[in-house]
Amino acid sequence: MKIYRNILFAVLPAVLLYCSQTMELVNDLKVSEDLQIELLKPIYLLDVTNNWTLEQLNYYKRTGTDLVT
Repeated sequence: MKIYRNILFAVLPAVLLYCSQTMELVNDLKVSEDLQIELLKPIYLLDVTNNWTLEQLNYYKRTGTDLVT
């Protein structure tokens, strides 16, 4: 029983401390604002395209004519 208690109080905290240190976030991987903008452009353009298509569809449903673009 003494061996198990020693393992519990000696080895387990050491393992937990080691694991907590290895799981820290790395701050060196910061992305510049220009790169963030470039990465978000395709998503924004896709969203704008989808919204515009929905507006054209809604206009066609309301009026029965195509939206002049």
